[in-house]
Amino acid sequence: MTACWPSWQGLATAPIDDPGDYAGAFTRTGRQTRLAEVTDGLTNTIFFGEVRPECSVHIRNGWATTNNGNGYCTTLIPINFDTCNDSAPDPCNRSCNWNTEVGFKSSHTGGSHFLLGDGSVRFISETINHQMYQHLGAKADGQVVGEF
Repeated sequence: MTACWPSWQGLATAPIDDPGDYAGAFTRTGRQTRLAEVTDGLTNTIFFGEVRPECSVHIRNGWATTNNGNGYCTTLIPINFDTCNDSAPDPCNRSCNWNTEVGFKSSHTGGSHFLLGDGSVRFISETINHQMYQHLGAKADGQVVGEF
């Protein structure tokens, strides 16, 4: 692991790895989320998004490990934040840094596709307001996002 503390860490809506208090629909701690716990609405909550396994040591482990790929991803990290260069001078851009590597990212220019809780798929621009993106990633923060 490499040291990196980006400014957006302060936007977290829940602590990391707390099985009783986690923001999104999934957590790597083994706790299952009931649909009734998604009080912001299934239409307003991101469940999964695109990932690039080569850009994250956690995601490349796949679904069968405790550090499962998409279940560990977070909206805290901006869409398409570059962590694909393990020799980057800035440790934030390396695939072995959990503060940045577990963000959703795609090979698409300008954004990524996301599966919402209602089963719909939306392309979300990487220029989305970062606070709004946090609300979409939270299942029960009381901040329901309308159009995005």
